[in-house]
Amino acid sequence: MAKVRKPLDAEALEKLAKAREKANAKRKELAVQRHAEKESLIQTKMKEKQVKNERVAEMEAEKRLITPPQPLEEEEETAPEPKRKKQPVVIETSDSEDDISNARVYFVKRERAQVPEPPRQRPPDPHAALYAAMFNGHL
Repeated sequence: MAKVRKPLDAEALEKLAKAREKANAKRKELAVQRHAEKESLIQTKMKEKQVKNERVAEMEAEKRLITPPQPLEEEEETAPEPKRKKQPVVIETSDSEDDISNARVYFVKRERAQVPEPPRQRPPDPHAALYAAMFNGHL
């Protein structure tokens, strides 16, 4: 069972109406403040981004001024230096043990030729015969 509310008299209804008006005015005021805060936050972020973009542009301009671009012709004329092959190191042996303990041992690594892998063959397509029959005119 629902409780039956006591009917409000005229004075209580007037107080209720004033309280509602006051609450609505406060809500509107807070909404305006929130909107202003959001707007200021957006403005500050935009200013920060603009400052950052200006810094990046200045840095790029400085880089361009410091290192002028080199023409492409010079790059093509210079050939890369060929790699020098390491000569095998030969260590002479001696009879004294003192020389052996202080000697550095170098192992010569030999390069192995790489065998190219044969190209992989695809498995035959099970529908190739049907495709050929349909589009080559054999039906």
